[in-house]
Amino acid sequence: MNETIYIALISAGSALLGALIPTIISYLNNKEQNKFELKRDLLNNQKTAYKELMIALQNVISYQGNEQFRELQNASIILSIYGDNFSSNAMNDYYTQLVSASLEKRPHLTSDEHKSFQTEIINGIRTNLGLQKFDSFEIIGFRPN
Repeated sequence: MNETIYIALISAGSALLGALIPTIISYLNNKEQNKFELKRDLLNNQKTAYKELMIALQNVISYQGNEQFRELQNASIILSIYGDNFSSNAMNDYYTQLVSASLEKRPHLTSDEHKSFQTEIINGIRTNLGLQKFDSFEIIGFRPN
């Protein structure tokens, strides 16, 4: 009788273990898949935020209107949500200086100051995307007739 109970317990344990192993492996795979998808989604959101910011900066420099500045405000907010810390802080510093100058709380930024802020922002973006930094970067305004 003892042998029968032992065989039954071993069989039940084997069946339970056989069912648990795939369940645990599936759980771990799903967990890793979810992490991967979250990282992929964040990277896609960052790429979109970076692109929108750079286009908004170009538009502000080229056209300098209220609508373009609102686009820059929106792009800065999106960058603050999805962007990396370095780029977000660099853009916030630049934005703060632009607003202060427009409110005449400070002199307007010099060409070198614009270039320095823009280089810092683009290098933060490029670093976060795994790309090499630029030695220098400047967005040039173009106003066709």
